Amino acid sequence: MLRGYGATEAEAEGSALGATGGGKVVVSVCAGTVGEPRGRGGVTPRVAPAPPAPPPPPPQQQPQQPPKPAELPKQGPTVTADPGLAGVTFHITDRSGVASQCTYSSEGFQSSFGLPANGSHDLFVPAVRLFKNRTGTVTCDNGTSTNTSVFY
Repeated sequence: MLRGYGATEAEAEGSALGATGGGKVVVSVCAGTVGEPRGRGGVTPRVAPAPPAPPPPPPQQQPQQPPKPAELPKQGPTVTADPGLAGVTFHITDRSGVASQCTYSSEGFQSSFGLPANGSHDLFVPAVRLFKNRTGTVTCDNGTSTNTSVFY
């Protein structure tokens, strides 16, 4: 027997005849070295294919925030009138929470003033007493307005 390569054909035939009572057994031996990159005897070993990659995890969902309530419209300023001898003083108070520039207009009279957020402003309107309802409007640049009426 050759060392390291298994039985030769003659040796295999002799031992097979003795064991089985006749017949021919052919043994194939691959010659090669252990250090070959293709495997023993120049044969490329079969490698089982890699199992398929597991599916990616589902994307993490951001916590659902409750929907924001629809923004409520800003409230117009409150206006109270204080009639006097030479005209009317209007006390104007912001309810929108936003500082704004406002204008009072009535019967041809017009006056602009600043109204601080949640603050107040007193506006004097000179007038001659006519003993009737006089109407006016306070309009602010924050989108709010208020109608006024005073008997003067």
